[in-house]
Amino acid sequence: MTSPGGAGGRAVALATSPLVRAGGAVAIDLLDAVALNGLRAEVAVRWPQATRAERAHHDDDTRGDPERSLEHIAAGPALDQLYADWGLAGALFELTNLELRPLGEHAGYSIYNGRQHLGPHRDIEGCDVTVIVIVHDDTPDGHPLWFWPTRANAALDDIRRDPVPGRRTLIGRPGQAVVLLGSVVPHQLPPLPPGRTRVVAPLCFGTGLQYAECGPCRRPGV
Repeated sequence: MTSPGGAGGRAVALATSPLVRAGGAVAIDLLDAVALNGLRAEVAVRWPQATRAERAHHDDDTRGDPERSLEHIAAGPALDQLYADWGLAGALFELTNLELRPLGEHAGYSIYNGRQHLGPHRDIEGCDVTVIVIVHDDTPDGHPLWFWPTRANAALDDIRRDPVPGRRTLIGRPGQAVVLLGSVVPHQLPPLPPGRTRVVAPLCFGTGLQYAECGPCRRPGV
């Protein structure tokens, strides 16, 4: 794998990539049964140490410190191994035309139980490509991720006030991962149905591009 040299070359490579052509978000098959069961076993062991994250209001209208209700679990060896896995790096290269770098050595798990959610937001600066690994989802048809590829430059308050225009839905199944331009495309996890549970592992990757250098990829899917 070799990424194009220079910010301009990397920006063009990303802008013409399968991920951007798909609208900035796709679901891919990622884990076999052994790997999936390994993550589930890690979650089961660590669940008693989960911490609650509750926020009734959002803060930042540009990137987002969104309203939320969920639980967090720190990563263990199984998730750390996946985060650094060359197979994942290769899959992301195929989607983005770039060699991506993990933002750190450790990630974690997010647990959503009935009615818990994550409001509209963009991911933190530097988290250019977000990989949401689906570890467990017992909703009957799979719980959706909402995203707005044609409103990449919209204020988040505008999306909250009028969420329907441009909204697309993507469903990832356990063993799959949702890959999206997390720092660019606004996205949201709506509340889970009562009595249902979803466990995911969000992984952040950087392109090495500054946002100002990535003009061609600001409005994916347009």
